[in-house]
Amino acid sequence: GVTPPSAPANVLADTFSGTRIDLSWTASPGADRYEVERATNITGTYTPLNTNVTTTTYSDTTVSSVNAYVYRVRAVNAGGASLYSNIDFATAITFTDDPLVVGSTEIKAVHITQLRQAVDAMRACANLTPFSWTDTNLSGVEVKALHVQQLRDNLDQALNAFGITPSAYTDLPLNGIEIKKLHLDQLRQRVR
Repeated sequence: GVTPPSAPANVLADTFSGTRIDLSWTASPGADRYEVERATNITGTYTPLNTNVTTTTYSDTTVSSVNAYVYRVRAVNAGGASLYSNIDFATAITFTDDPLVVGSTEIKAVHITQLRQAVDAMRACANLTPFSWTDTNLSGVEVKALHVQQLRDNLDQALNAFGITPSAYTDLPLNGIEIKKLHLDQLRQRVR
């Protein structure tokens, strides 16, 4: 008989826009097709998005803005289905001023507000409670190091819940450091 293929590896979910998340993975030798599944939290039920993908990419166009999703893929052939791949996640969000430009884009309250929405979506997806942000309404409030530090800490908690080790941030700690484009870019990359 035919042996089922090995599980797909290196599943990567990347936000294309607030309406599309692109997935890619490493091919499984012997696979005839792939099944792509999605859940809205790490302990939730996975729903098949497409059970007949014949390439190693898939675009999920059924996402809602400022929601986070968890994805997994398995390979199928005449021998059966593989184990599931690693999981990966992404938030469907479109950021204002994307990309941020050094020396041109002014850091605005909306940038922090959007990151808070994305981090809250990630926390919900990881079954963590919402965070009580300092300066809930940022209208007329100067962006502070504390705002960025809270985003980092709360996003890292969600990543840890997903079993993902967060990479180091630039400028640790942020005490007395002016907020830079790089600080926001690092957070944006981790939620997409």
